[in-house]
Parts: sequence; structure tokens; C-alpha cells
Amino acid sequence: SEHNRLKQKLPEVERLAKEREEKIRDLEGRIAKVGTKTTQSEDPTAQYVQWVKENYPAQLITREVKPFIPPDGKEGKILDMLARFLLYTRAGINVILNGKTGTGKTTLLEYVAKQEGKPLHIVPPVAEIQYRDVVGDLMENVEGKIVLVPGPLTTFLIHRGYLGFDEMPNIPAKVAVAFHNVLQGKEIELKTQYGPVTLAPTYGKHKIVGAGNF
Repeated sequence: SEHNRLKQKLPEVERLAKEREEKIRDLEGRIAKVGTKTTQSEDPTAQYVQWVKENYPAQLITREVKPFIPPDGKEGKILDMLARFLLYTRAGINVILNGKTGTGKTTLLEYVAKQEGKPLHIVPPVAEIQYRDVVGDLMENVEGKIVLVPGPLTTFLIHRGYLGFDEMPNIPAKVAVAFHNVLQGKEIELKTQYGPVTLAPTYGKHKIVGAGNF
């Protein structure tokens, strides 16, 4: 009967269906490998970003931080400055904190970064600061390979959060070139172990704060 004839063919149909599924899985696997290889070989930016995230993860402030209260007890002035600071940064506007050394400019930035749970990347107030101190430096790792160890500007572009310039007036013009494009919302190009890499700030995700006695 027709029923018995179809029943006899069922094992063969199941075998062919299984073979087809195996071929499809094999083809999908090969496509995935080719896609991954192509992406990695053609996108050094993605490779470098992943490498930085694995080897230089975002650093959040875990210690207790309180806004600086001046000796005269004028807390209202500090709260007003804090409110304006938050208003500007949340609007995507870069901020300059002007004041004498020891008046709590950096502490204010640390306090806000901690409260918002965002990483803070500080450009150190080094007298002889150089380009590599801001962007990063090519160095030999433990495996004997030359890699671009990221500086605060580079980790800032990758992890986002706040970039703080301590004693900004002391930064020489030749070093300021490193972050000129970033201040304008443009991309910068780096030479890394994976090849040329381009990084750019994202509006509202990258916030830049300069501090100093101007």
C-alpha cells in the first residue's frame, strides 16, 4: 500500500535531512570564521579597543569622596558650583574649573564621577608632560611584542566617562595638539600594534573638564 511504501522510504528521508542539516551547520561555521577573520584583519580599531578593555579595564573611584568645604563654611557656594557643573556636563558642554591650588577642583570632579558611577581619566599635572603621557606610549610587553600602552586620553575615548586635566595651563602647546580634535568632537588617529586606529568622542558620553589657576 501507499502507506507502507512511504514508511519504507522514511529512514532514507531522515538520513538525507540529517546530512543537509550537518552541511548547513558546517557552512554556517565556515561563514562565521571567515567573517571573524575578515573583521579582525580589516578593523584594527575593534581589535585595539578589545585589547585595551581586556588589559586596561575602566577604573571607577571606590574610596569615599566628599566635596571640598571652604574654611569659611560657605557651603552654598560649593553647592551652586556643583549644580552648574552638572548642568553643563550633562548638556555635553566641556567645563573649566578655575581656582587656586587646594580649593577642591579635582575633588569636585572625583565626587561627581563617583556619584555617577563613571570612570575618571586624569592627565597628571607633570611639569614636563609629553605627548606620550597623554595619548600613550609604544612599549615592549612581557611577550616581547611592541604594543601601544594607552594614556589617559586613549582610555577615556574607549571607556568614556570624564577626562580631567589637572593644572591645564601648564600643558604645552605641542602636547595640546593631542586632544585638540577631541575637544572639537573629532576623531584622532593612533599607531598601534594592530595598525592605524581611529577613536572619537561620543556626544554626551565623553565629558572633558579642565582645572587650573587661570
